Amino acid sequence: MEVPAAGNRGVLMINFLQKKYANYVLKPYLKWYLKKPRSYYYEGLALKIYPTVFHPGYFFSTHNFLKYIKSINLKGGSFCEVGAGSGLVSMVAARSGARVVAVELNEVAIRGMNENIILNNISDINFEIIHSNLFDRVPQQVFDFIYINPPYFFEKVHNEQSMAWNCGSKGEYFKKLFVQLLHYRNDNSRIYMTLAENCDLTRINSIACEHGFELECVNEARIKWEKNFIFKVNLIKAGEEHG
Repeated sequence: MEVPAAGNRGVLMINFLQKKYANYVLKPYLKWYLKKPRSYYYEGLALKIYPTVFHPGYFFSTHNFLKYIKSINLKGGSFCEVGAGSGLVSMVAARSGARVVAVELNEVAIRGMNENIILNNISDINFEIIHSNLFDRVPQQVFDFIYINPPYFFEKVHNEQSMAWNCGSKGEYFKKLFVQLLHYRNDNSRIYMTLAENCDLTRINSIACEHGFELECVNEARIKWEKNFIFKVNLIKAGEEHG
């Protein structure tokens, strides 16, 4: 095993201490703090975040993706967010000129999104909210952009709350997702997925490949103690080989 250089050992120690702080101080505090509805503000948008809904201020993947999509021209395009939560990403996409479909399973999150688009004067003509498990209730259509913030722990799903974190012991979430994606894309569609270093990236990519897709890392960012990735989900073309 390779021994880290002195400088790297210092970085690893800082990351280790940050994770300890997150597990034993921050997480218990957040569990208490997020038991009540909370307000959150992002670049002129005001949101009400209900309990059981991912708070974009405390989960790094949301802000990392928001930063990334600022370089993408969404105006006039169709944008689907799968697992929309508070609706922040979808609202930013709508404000950028996209026609948005926000897909969410959590009924509490659905209620919050409906309130948030009214609060921020976002027209529901170009912003549709669909209560659905993945694409089950989404009318078949082609989206220019699809954004997915998935549950990624390979553990059994016991209830709706655990579905926010767990993808099933055999990755049932991803197997279903990659089958359904085929019906909502074309050759010009851009599909993005957010994942973090604490998930089984190799296993998720393997499931993608089994269903004709591959994950291409287009962004990597360390935010505090966690490394986040944005993957572009590409269809594997006939004749290509991937290891």
